[in-house]
Amino acid sequence: MSGPSSSAGHVHPQVTGPSALWLEPGAEAVRSCLGEAERVGALVTLDPNIRPAVLPDVGDVRHGFHELAAMADVVELSAEDAAYLYPTLGPADVVERIQECGVQVVALTDENRGNLIASGESRVVVRPPRVPVSDTIGAGDTYMGAQIHQLLSCGRVEAIKQGGDLAPEELSAICSFANQAAAITNARWKRRRRRTLLRGSRRAGAPPGCVGAAAYVEDVITR
Repeated sequence: MSGPSSSAGHVHPQVTGPSALWLEPGAEAVRSCLGEAERVGALVTLDPNIRPAVLPDVGDVRHGFHELAAMADVVELSAEDAAYLYPTLGPADVVERIQECGVQVVALTDENRGNLIASGESRVVVRPPRVPVSDTIGAGDTYMGAQIHQLLSCGRVEAIKQGGDLAPEELSAICSFANQAAAITNARWKRRRRRTLLRGSRRAGAPPGCVGAAAYVEDVITR
């Protein structure tokens, strides 16, 4: 997460990570930062990035999520996040519930049903491209970053901050771009991790057989 700044233009903080969002002392710092970002007119984005194993009671998490969403302009969550927060709601109802918090753009990612992005009354579903998935680590962050990039590129940040809605064609363009970016992350990540592992093993002076074994284990883990 990046905090408010006095640099030119609006600041664009992104909030990710279960520990920082839900566990003290990080949670209070996040709320404070979001409050300040909202005060100075920054574009505030939120990804709950749910990790049930480290979270408190689901009711407390849901309440905290609603408090954070009330300060956010853009919210992205995965189908897994939605199932944890709203186990009885379908995708459309999840989006509507989050919009009730005052969020202008809501994106619900689901590789099976397609990614749903909404603004006001507009709803668009865009299916992500099919790619060989090496590792999904970082795909959600890439998706959010790509969304922010598109919002900046199309000059719609001011409209969003003032409560304006995006048109279906704008939502489709944003989601398609974010899908492509996330797909690249999914397809490339294992190759980057394997190269890093090999370089690290060689720098440590590991025998060639050990390097090969480590690479094999890494491939098995990330398939």
